Amino acid sequence: MKKLILCALLAPSLAFAQVPVITLLPIVTFSPEIITLKDKAGQEYYVRTDCNIDTSEIEQFKIVSRTLREGSRIKLSRTKSCKVTEIIEAA
Repeated sequence: MKKLILCALLAPSLAFAQVPVITLLPIVTFSPEIITLKDKAGQEYYVRTDCNIDTSEIEQFKIVSRTLREGSRIKLSRTKSCKVTEIIEAA
């Protein structure tokens, strides 16, 4: 009975939820040298990392800290993580 009530309560949120990969694609763009990010206001930022990014190796995009700063770690797969070296605001 509890599971039925829980499903009934979660059904509307599941129906209108978006898959995170769909919303991630217009916000994050990868190239071998740089990662392009957009914030909620639509401003673009270029993020340089200490490692070379091979787009075929990317399995996930996870920022380890709460905010993205110089020195933050970004996980791109189980075994590969990069450190942010520079953040540049796009003009």
